[in-house]
Amino acid sequence: MRLKRFLMASALALSFVVSAPTVAKADPITAAIVTWAGFTAGTTAFAVATFVVNSALYAAGSWAVTKAAKALGLMKSNVAERQASVTTLSLGETPREAVVGIACVGGSLIDAWNHGGKYGTDYVTRRVAVADHVLDGVVGYYVDDTFYPFTTNGVQPGFNGALQLTFVNATRDGAAPPGYMLQAGVGLTSEDRCPSVAEVWITYKFDDQVWTRGHPGLKFVVRGLRTYDPRFDPQHGYTGPSPQTWEDVTTHRFSENAAVVRYNIQRGVFAVGRHGELQHLLIGRGLSADEAPAGRIIAAANVCDEIVNGRPRYTVGGAISSAQAHIEVEEMFAAATAGQIVQRDGGVEVEPGQAKAAVVTITDADLVAGEAISFDEFTPDTDGGRINTVIARYVEPSQIFKDHSGSVLRRQADIVEDGGPRELTLPLMLVTNREQADRCAEITRRGARLERRARIALVPMLLAGRASAELEDGDIVAWQSNRYHEGATVRYRIEAYGVDEGWRNTLQLREMASSVFGQEDPIEDQAAPPPPPAVIDALALDEVQVEPIILPGEKSVIPALRFFWEAPVDPAIQTIRAEVRIKGETDIAPTTIGNVNDGAAVVTAGVAPGRILQGRLVPVGPPHRPIMPSAWTDAATGELVAGDLAPGAPTAVLAAQHTDLIAAEMLRGALYRSYTDGLLHLDGQPVATLFQSLSDQVINELGSFAGTLNLLGAKNQAGTGFIIAADQVFLPATETGGQVTSLRGLQLTTANNAQSIQQLFTLTDGFAESKTLLVVNDVVTGIVNQNDGSIGSLKFQADVFAFVDPNGGSRVVPFSYGVDNILRLTNTIIHGDLIVTGSLTNKALVKNTITGLAVADTSGVVTLTGTTAKTVQSVWIEVKGEDTPVKLLFNGLVLMLHNASGSFNATFEFRRAPDGGQGISLRSRTVDATGDTYDAVAGSYVFTLNDVPGPGVWRYFVTARSTTNNMTVQQVTDPYMEAVEYRNNAA
Repeated sequence: MRLKRFLMASALALSFVVSAPTVAKADPITAAIVTWAGFTAGTTAFAVATFVVNSALYAAGSWAVTKAAKALGLMKSNVAERQASVTTLSLGETPREAVVGIACVGGSLIDAWNHGGKYGTDYVTRRVAVADHVLDGVVGYYVDDTFYPFTTNGVQPGFNGALQLTFVNATRDGAAPPGYMLQAGVGLTSEDRCPSVAEVWITYKFDDQVWTRGHPGLKFVVRGLRTYDPRFDPQHGYTGPSPQTWEDVTTHRFSENAAVVRYNIQRGVFAVGRHGELQHLLIGRGLSADEAPAGRIIAAANVCDEIVNGRPRYTVGGAISSAQAHIEVEEMFAAATAGQIVQRDGGVEVEPGQAKAAVVTITDADLVAGEAISFDEFTPDTDGGRINTVIARYVEPSQIFKDHSGSVLRRQADIVEDGGPRELTLPLMLVTNREQADRCAEITRRGARLERRARIALVPMLLAGRASAELEDGDIVAWQSNRYHEGATVRYRIEAYGVDEGWRNTLQLREMASSVFGQEDPIEDQAAPPPPPAVIDALALDEVQVEPIILPGEKSVIPALRFFWEAPVDPAIQTIRAEVRIKGETDIAPTTIGNVNDGAAVVTAGVAPGRILQGRLVPVGPPHRPIMPSAWTDAATGELVAGDLAPGAPTAVLAAQHTDLIAAEMLRGALYRSYTDGLLHLDGQPVATLFQSLSDQVINELGSFAGTLNLLGAKNQAGTGFIIAADQVFLPATETGGQVTSLRGLQLTTANNAQSIQQLFTLTDGFAESKTLLVVNDVVTGIVNQNDGSIGSLKFQADVFAFVDPNGGSRVVPFSYGVDNILRLTNTIIHGDLIVTGSLTNKALVKNTITGLAVADTSGVVTLTGTTAKTVQSVWIEVKGEDTPVKLLFNGLVLMLHNASGSFNATFEFRRAPDGGQGISLRSRTVDATGDTYDAVAGSYVFTLNDVPGPGVWRYFVTARSTTNNMTVQQVTDPYMEAVEYRNNAA
C-alpha cells in the first residue's frame, strides 16, 4: 500500500487517524476523513486515546488555519502569518512545496502512530514531508525553541535516548519505512512509500523528564533546492570544471542566488526522476528553454553574486507553494532583490535593483508633435502618496526564523518637508539577512523620494539614431527638456510602453537615479549643474602589519592580535576599526581604536586559539571622504593557549632570550641547598624529607618566567638516614599532586671563565620534563623535552644544527634559523606536496614556477573608434590548472571629450578567447561622462577581475567604446594589462 499525502481534519480531536490513505483532492476542505474507534474500553483506552491525539496534534498548534489556506491567497503580504505557516507542522492535504536556499520548515504530517510498551503507547512516530524535491541536506532542527545540529540518522544526543530522527531524501520511487517501523506492528510494509518526497521519521519516547513541556514540536533547517546555473553551462561559454546543464539534474548544485533560484522556479520543479516531463510538474511554471532563455539571467545572477560587506548582494531562502499564483511568486523575488518585474521579448523577468546607464538620451524634439503629454512633478495620492519612512519585515534566523523588523529608515529633513511621517512596511518573504532587508528598504525609500512621473510619445526614429520601438520595460532613458526640466537632464525608468501601427512608442516613465542604489548620479537633475567636485583622496593607513601574541594573566593566557600602522595618520581619520575573521569565513569581529596616532593596538575580539585568522584596519572619517581598508593579512594562532589554568599546572610561557640562563641559576641554588640539608642530616638532625620547598619567581624586561620547584627526597625505613641514590620517591595514597625532581650537574670556575653542565628531570602529576643545559660565561645552549600527556615538544637552543657522518668528515648544516625569523634550507628535495599557507615574496619560485605571469605594457596612445569596440590591450597566458583562478589587472589613462550637444558614456569590457577572435565577455563596466560643459571621461581607470578558464592558452583583452561617434577626443594612453595564475598543489 503506497501512502499519499492525505487529509487529517477536526475529527482528530476525538479519535485517531489510522494509516488508511485517501487519494489527494484539489479541495482540502472536502477531502474524506477516516477515523478509528477500536481501542479497548475503560480508563486505559481513554488515556491511550488522549495521548495519541496529543502526539499528533500538539506540535501543530492552530491547525484549523493551515498552510493551504494561506497559499490560496489569504493575507499574502503578511510576513508574520506566512512565516508561521511555513514553520508550523501542517495537518491535512497541503499543496506541493519547494524549499529554496537555507530555510526553516515545519513540514506536513503524512501519518502518525503509537507503538511499543505494554499498551502500545510508549513511543510516538510521525512521518513528516519536508519538501517535494531532493534537498541538499539537513542543517539542524528546533525542538520547541532550542536548536540542535543534525549530524546523522538515528538516536539524537541530548535527549536521554528519547528522540530518534531518520531523514530520507526524495527519490523517484520513494524509500521504504525504516526497519524499526516495519517491526513495530503498526501495519506498515516496504511498499508504503512516498515518491518524490523528502521526509523525516520522528520517533520520540514518552518521558516527562525529557519532554517537560508535553509533546515536542519540531521544525527543520534545511539546505533546499539544487539548481541549474546557466553561467556554468558550456553552451553559454563556460569551459571550467564541473559544468552544468538543465537536462542533467546530477550536475545541479545548491545555490542561494536570487536570480538563479527564480529561473529554476520558472522552468519548474518536477517529480524526481521525471525532470522536464510537463505531466509531472509539481511547482513553478514549467517554461521551456525557448520561453525562458537561460542567457537572459546571466547578468542578473552576476549582480546578485556581487559581494557587499562580505555577503552576496541578493540571496533568497524560504518555501514556495504550488498553490501560489505565479505573479505572487514573481513579486516575492522582485521584493527580495529591490527589483522590478519587466516584460521583454514576450517573457516576464525580474530585474534586480542596480544602478544602470541610460540606453538613450532624448530631447523635446523627439516627442510626437500634437500628442498629449502627462507630466507630474510630485507623486499624487493615487500613486500611494509620498513616503519618507520604510521598514522592512523579513525572516530572521537568529529569532527561530520568525518574522522580524528591520531598521527604521528615514531622513529627518524629509519628515519635516512632508509635514510628518509617511510610513511604508516592505514585506520580504524570501529574505533571511538583515543587511539585505535594510538595503532593499533603503532603495525603496530613496526611489520614493524621486516623484516625477511622465507619459510621453516618441517619434519612430530618435535624434540619437535609435528606433524608439527598441525601448522596453526597465530601460533607463535620459530626458533633456527645456520645458519640463528647465534645461536639465533627468533620468527615468520605463514602467510600461506601447508601440502603435506607426511605430511610435508611448512610454510611462518614473524618475530614477543611480544614487537610489548607492552610486553617484552620472547626470545632475538641476537646471544649472554645479562644477564637478574636487577629487578627494581616500582615507588609508600605511605599513599595516598584523602578528599573533598572547596576553599573560595571573591564572590564564589570552590569544590576541597586535596591529601596527604608520603614525601619525591623516588628520581626517577620527577612529580606526580593526576587523578580525577566521580565514575562509565572512563573519567579522570589529574593534574600535580611538588613539589613531599610537601606531599600534592589541585586539582580542574574534581571536580564537588554534586557527588561521585574518585581520585588517579600516580608517573611519567624515562621510564625504572615501575610505580604503588595508588588505586582509593572515595570522596563525596555532601555538596560543586560551582559558583558565589550574594552580601548579604546567603552562606554556612565551620564553624570553635569557629564560634558560635564569633556570640555570635556580638549579645552582637548589644544588647548594640539597648539599646543606644532607650535611645537617648526617650530623644527626632529624628531618622528614631531604629537600625543602623552593619557590622562585624572576621577572625581567624581556618577558616573564615563573616556576615552582617542589623538591622531594627519600628517607630510609627507620627514618634515621636518607637514600641519596634512590631512583623513586613514593607519596602517600591520599596525595593528588606533587613534584619529583632529579638534579645533576658539573661546574668549573676558573680565573677567566665559568662553565657548567646541568641536567634537570621533573615529574608532576600528568607532566614530564627533562632539560640538559650547557652554560659557558652566561651563554646557554641545550635541549628541553616536555610531555603533558597530550602534546609532546622538543626544543633546541643553539646557534648551529648540524649532522656529522659516523665515519668522519665535515659537518653538514641542513638548515639555519636567524634573528629575522626566517628558516633557510639548503639542497632540499621535496618528495610530497609543497603547501604554502602564507604568501610568497615573489610571483614565482626559482626554476619550478607555481604562478604563471603574463604582462603587456604599451607606451603610447590608442585611439578609439566611437561606438565600435576597439581592443586597447591584450595578453596571452598558459593556464595549467583545472580550477585555478587567474587574476586580471588593467590600467590606462583615459581621455574622452564630447563637446557636442547631448551626453555619452564609455564602456570597457573584459573578454577571453582561445584564439584571436572575440571570445566571450567576462564583465563590462560603464563610465558615464561628467555631464558638464566639456562632458568628459578622464583619469586613470583600474579594472580587476578573477576568472577560472581551465587549462589551455588563453588570450585576455580589454575593449573600449563610447555611445556616440561625434567625439572630440577619444584615446587611452599607456595601457597596461597583467594576468597571473594562482595554482594549487594539484596544478
